[in-house]
Amino acid sequence: MAAILAWNKGEADMSALAIAERELQMRVLDSLAAIDAAADAWRDLEARCNDELTFFQTLSWCRSWVAEFASDGRIEPHIRTAWRGDKLVAIWPLMRTSGPLGVQMLETLGDPHSQYTNMLCDPADDCCAASNILMKGLADAGRCDVAVLKAVPRSSQLGQALATRHRADADFNEAAILDLSRFESSEAYTKSLRKLQKRNRNRRRNHLARHGELTFEVLWPSDAGYAERLSTCMAMKRRWLMETGRYSAGFALDGYEAFLAQLDGDASTCTGACLSVLSCGGRAVAVELGFILNRHYYAYIGGFDWDLRSHSPGKVQMDMTVCWLIDNGIAAYDLLGNVADYKQSWTNRTVALSAHTIPMSWRGQLFASVWLNGLRPLAKRLYTRIPEAWRRVVFVGQRLSALVLFI
Repeated sequence: MAAILAWNKGEADMSALAIAERELQMRVLDSLAAIDAAADAWRDLEARCNDELTFFQTLSWCRSWVAEFASDGRIEPHIRTAWRGDKLVAIWPLMRTSGPLGVQMLETLGDPHSQYTNMLCDPADDCCAASNILMKGLADAGRCDVAVLKAVPRSSQLGQALATRHRADADFNEAAILDLSRFESSEAYTKSLRKLQKRNRNRRRNHLARHGELTFEVLWPSDAGYAERLSTCMAMKRRWLMETGRYSAGFALDGYEAFLAQLDGDASTCTGACLSVLSCGGRAVAVELGFILNRHYYAYIGGFDWDLRSHSPGKVQMDMTVCWLIDNGIAAYDLLGNVADYKQSWTNRTVALSAHTIPMSWRGQLFASVWLNGLRPLAKRLYTRIPEAWRRVVFVGQRLSALVLFI
């Protein structure tokens, strides 16, 4: 009898889900004009959605990306949306791109710079039905050989929906996050540090202060000097890449800095793009571009004065940024994905991330099995074993890493 009741309940749940799905309509936004037409509904959905790790699905990020990179045909937006009548209840931003050997790919809109693959969903709606609608027909999206979805939070609605349909790739990844909600003030945070941590942080500040008075400020897009400091941050990051023999295909993307300069930020609501600037003697020595959404801070790009690297200006700036975030009611400091020792030393919790490769044609299947899940991971492992000094050689440091990080 219990088995029959459980079966009947399961059938009822499936029937309710099917009914909920029939009440939804899926539409694809494939142009800047279509995005602008849905802009008000998109903003309203953002206001209703309080999930973390969804900044890269906001209108500001997605529209700016399409405006900068879709006009010359480099990408084609494929933004999947679910509507209940005239109300937007879910959105999953994707894009079509061309990969190696002409392979047509479906990727997260903004890849490789969108740090999380996620979807926005109205918490008052049936998110399970919405995610099903957004995923139905994905393989029939048209002109695509393979979908490559990276850094999907496993616990998210999208992560759970993908896990039931497609096997996750083997590569392990996680985001490192410092939970700030436990600290009542920056003073409480500082007191919570271990003696060695306090000693090291004081030592770095004192050594750096020998070069001039230290000052810290947070700039927003409407502030004077924001654009100049953003350019400083980018220049610092590019020098770090050069000095350490690294190559970033994403950083070399033409128009990338102009795209970042378009992102919105509002000091009055403490949301959007902002710059944390550490100056020494009136000169910027460390700058970090971050984003804030739903009291969650994303540490996106950081740069520091290479000539002062022995004094760790970047770490001093990070420490001051964390204190500022706590005092301004931000609940999380997110160092994003890709495991690294320094991230573990700054954070106290992690979020598991998964990746999914979904072939849609024989060419996509071959590309996924031979390159994405075969040769590329092997090349990446070999590259990480190359001594840093060797990577500074132009051929090895740029050509090989461009091959490894191509997609």
